[in-house]
Amino acid sequence: MRSIRLLAALLAAFCACCTCAVGAAQTISPEFVNLLKDTEAQRRSGANDPQQFLGQVRTIAERGDPSAQFLIALLAMKQDRELAKTYFSRSVAKGCWGSEMGLGIIAMIEHRPDEGVRRFKAAASKGDVSAYAAISGLHERGDNGFERSLPKAYAWAKLAVDQSPSMGARAAAQEAMRKLDNAMVAAQREQAAAVYADISRKYPKVKYFFCGQVNPDASLDPTVPSYLQPVR
Repeated sequence: MRSIRLLAALLAAFCACCTCAVGAAQTISPEFVNLLKDTEAQRRSGANDPQQFLGQVRTIAERGDPSAQFLIALLAMKQDRELAKTYFSRSVAKGCWGSEMGLGIIAMIEHRPDEGVRRFKAAASKGDVSAYAAISGLHERGDNGFERSLPKAYAWAKLAVDQSPSMGARAAAQEAMRKLDNAMVAAQREQAAAVYADISRKYPKVKYFFCGQVNPDASLDPTVPSYLQPVR
């Protein structure tokens, strides 16, 4: 499996609707950018080595790059959750909100819902689209202290749709919206529109950045450099 394909698959598996992560100045180092550029060039020539790539990512993660730490944490999530926590924690301390979502997901898995919800809210406050989708689901089910509200669930799903840079993630959120819409009456649809108008003013739309989900299909932003986009 080629390294960029591996990266895409890992990130796509992490969450269906994440904000794609390049707040380059804060969350990705020039060293990691250069590695991504070199890896793309090697891929195009058919000479790239996935294991070598991941070893280099780990080295860069150890030097403190939050995007590299995010990726190593994703790799570790299933086999070594404690290691994943360590790398996610280091990464989020430097502003990687994809890592905040990673810690939130782990908290939910480990039956610590209060922490999970707190981290989802923190990630949402920074524009993480996966957090919007998670909050939509919490409202739909009425879980973990969230009001069970189809209008609120719809509004958060719409926020995820409108702010997702991934066509595939957008399609998944649109399907959730369709199901919620079918379950609502006219008055609830009006309420959903009002909730959406409110939250769309409060929650930021973040430009494509690397420290989160790399776009797993086709970029909706043609200005994103090719080395930050995985091969389809």
